[in-house]
Parts: sequence; C-alpha cells; structure tokens
Amino acid sequence: MIKSIQQFGEIGINILGKVIEKFLEEPENHANFIYGVTESVTKLGLSIIAETLEEMDKELCLSSKRKQNWSIVKRDETTLLTSLGNVTYKKTLFIQKQTRERVYLLDKVMELKSHARMTEDVEARILEEAVESSYRKGGKNASITDGVSKQTVKNKIHQLEFPKIEGKIGEKKKVKILHINADEDHVSAQFYEKKGDIQKKEGRKYNTFMPKMVYLYEDVVPETDSVKVSKPRYRLKNVHYFGGMYEGKGNASLWEEVELYIEEHYDVSCLEKVYLCGDGANWIKSGCEYIDKSVFVLDRFHRNKYINNSVSHMLDSKGDAWDQITDCFSYEDKKEFNKVYRELKEYADTETKQKSIEEARKYLLSNWDGIVIYNTEQAIKGCSAEGHVSHVYASRMSSRPLGWSRKGTDRMSRLRIYYYNGGKMLDLVRNQKQELQKVAGGEELYSCSDILQSERKKRKETERYVENMTYRLPYPEIKKKMNLQEHIWRL
Repeated sequence: MIKSIQQFGEIGINILGKVIEKFLEEPENHANFIYGVTESVTKLGLSIIAETLEEMDKELCLSSKRKQNWSIVKRDETTLLTSLGNVTYKKTLFIQKQTRERVYLLDKVMELKSHARMTEDVEARILEEAVESSYRKGGKNASITDGVSKQTVKNKIHQLEFPKIEGKIGEKKKVKILHINADEDHVSAQFYEKKGDIQKKEGRKYNTFMPKMVYLYEDVVPETDSVKVSKPRYRLKNVHYFGGMYEGKGNASLWEEVELYIEEHYDVSCLEKVYLCGDGANWIKSGCEYIDKSVFVLDRFHRNKYINNSVSHMLDSKGDAWDQITDCFSYEDKKEFNKVYRELKEYADTETKQKSIEEARKYLLSNWDGIVIYNTEQAIKGCSAEGHVSHVYASRMSSRPLGWSRKGTDRMSRLRIYYYNGGKMLDLVRNQKQELQKVAGGEELYSCSDILQSERKKRKETERYVENMTYRLPYPEIKKKMNLQEHIWRL
C-alpha cells in the first residue's frame, strides 16, 4: 500500500489537479470532472488492492509458522476481478512437506476457491442486476471498469444453492389467523436439460415450465402514506414467499418448508386457523395435509371465471342464470346446482359449449367446500396470487419472449423469491462457500509477533507519505478562487 500511496502522491494528485483545474475553467462540463475523479480514484483503489495482496503473500513467505510445514515452489502472476475492476498481482505456490500438496496459501487465507477468478463482491453485483433485468446486464454490472459474459452469469446462477430456513428467529409471534396464497407461472421452455430436447407428445409441444409460488401473510393493511387518500393502497402484513420448480415429489418439500416456517416464527398454540387460497389445483389443495389447522379456499376469480363460462350463451337470461348458480352456493344445495347445469346444457347449441359447461360443473363441484366456506368464514381475505405471480415471476421470466431451461427456471425463481424476501445478495454469495479443506499445518500461518512488528513498520511509512501528500497538493488555492470568481463575474 505504501508504494501505491507514494505513486499517487507523485503522479495521481497531479492528474487530479489537472482535472479540477479543467473543471473550474469549464464548470458546465461537470460530467467530465466526475469521470476524471472516478478514474483516478479507481486506479488508486486497484493499485492498493494489488499491493495489499502481494504484501499478504510476502508475509506468508516470511512467516516462521509457515516455514515449519510449507516450502516455496514458485511465484505466479494472476488476475482477480473485483467490483473496482481487474487486479493483477503475484502470489506464491507452496508445497506441504509431508503430504506434498501444492496450494496457494494466500487463496486459503482469503477463502478463495481454487482457480477463482472473481471476488464475492463481484458475484453479488452480478446477482443484484441479473435478478431484475438480464444475464447480459448482470455481466456488465460485474464491476466499475470490467464485465463478464452472460454465459458466466448463467453458470453462476445455475450453481446457486439457497439457504434452508433453520432455527428460531427471535420471539415467536402470536396470531390467531394466517393466510396462504398459492399459484404458478407459465414460463416458456427453451430446452429441458440440453438444447433440442423438447419433443412433441400427443401431437403438441410441452414446452412450458410452471414454477410454483406460495406466500404467507398475517393480514391486509393500508399503507401508511395512503391512509388519508379516498382510495388507499393496501399491502400484505409480514409477507414471506416460497417458490421454485418443485416438480413431482418436490411438492411435499415445498409445503414442508412452509410448515417449518410457521412452526419457527409463530406460536402454533395461539393459531386458530390458516386459510389456504388458490385456484383448486391438486398441488395447492395438498397443502392442507401439511399445514395444521388449514382449510382450502377457492379464490373468487376462478369461481367467477367458470360460472361465466357456464352462462355466457344465455344472452338476456345470463344474469338470472348467474344468480341461480350463486344461490346454490349460498344455500349449499348440490341437488339444485346439478339441476341448473342440466338446464344450461339444454340451451347450449353446440357440442363444444356443452363440454365447456360440463367442465365448469365438475370444476365447481370439486371445489365445493372451498366455495361455500365464504358463507361462514368472515375472516377470509381476497386472493392476490395472480398479481404476485406477475410481479415476482412473470416480470422477469415470462412477460417477455424469453426461453429458459429447467434448472434456469428453478434457480431464477428461487433467486426472485430470495430477493423479495429481503435477502442480501452478498449473504447469498457467502452462503455458497463450502467448508474449505483444512491444509495440514495451516492453522496458524501468521506469527502474532511477526504481524505486529510488520504493521508498526508499515504505519510509520504510511504516516510519512500521508503527511507528505498533505503539503504537496499541486493546485494553489488562490488559483482556484480566481477561476471561480471569473465564472461568478459572468453571471
């Protein structure tokens, strides 16, 4: 770091002085001024990082603890991408005296994987952009001065592993009612596992993935900044998302995660009921088998959709037919319900319409309990699953003509869920670090006395150069004031 500061004092400050001078002469070009300062400071930062890493490597070479177990093999030059840009530095390859294992001890100290080409701050920047826009923009956002390819971004996302919900988080909340909504998105498949593997089945392509989403909340409350408005906006209180592909038997894993979250965050003894609302899909209804005290509720959107399909051919009598069906739900009369549908099919003039009416009848009967529950349960909230799927999933994966693989769909779904749960990308990147293999004799690579002695020496030299820089600012204050006064006079 000493050399970097010294070089900046000798060269960098002169460059900054010229940038400042140019700005004071032409203050309207403030963008060029900011670009110039950013470039100079970035170069200083990259230089400090490179020199600091080389100093750490030098300390490893001088360490008395290291000498007991490791021998020097050679020094290599390497490049590491950081959020500032590419840093080129030299590091030493060591060999273990007993096992003959070859390791760059600097990588072990920094907990970098073998052949790592980027730091964790870069990976966090990539994920922060890719989760909202695209792989390409995620690559461009990797650092201030350099980027990575969209293929690299894709590979990083495909390798992501997401943390499990573990342990009690603070004091458990005491609520009487919880609400769970569930739905899925329809994402276009580019391929399943490899390009070209989408095959036709039964005369059509099954080229859609359906990532599932479940979210849990306590209540619907008005937003504080819109309470005084005539039509206030509302939000879900303490909402938490779950999601991913969860195909086949994975559906059980999804509901087990929801069940675990409830057990770890809520006092189950106080919980009276959990309303599980959705479109009636089997995977949604199966949640009642895992969530204690839960009951299924059919969302009104799908109920109304199938009623409308049933009466659309009735022309002027459409309203009356609609009321007849809803009255059957109000009085919970299945016999009358079936009678109404027989009459509706008699008025249908095509076979296709008759099939549509019969399909609606079967759908509504299969979800009968989820419909009539509204008669007695006043605490049920409306289902907003369609909107949440659109906001959380579709806005990134299916609202535009994009194609995805099975793994890409799963990882991006989980990444979006992690993001909307307030997860930090840097924490996610750090979570990817598996326990690095302990190197023999590597428990104490530094001697405390060596470090203290080295740091005292560095501090004295640093203080000397900083003091020197303080009194060597190359641009006189008087000249700055004169240039500024010149522009003031022109006003």
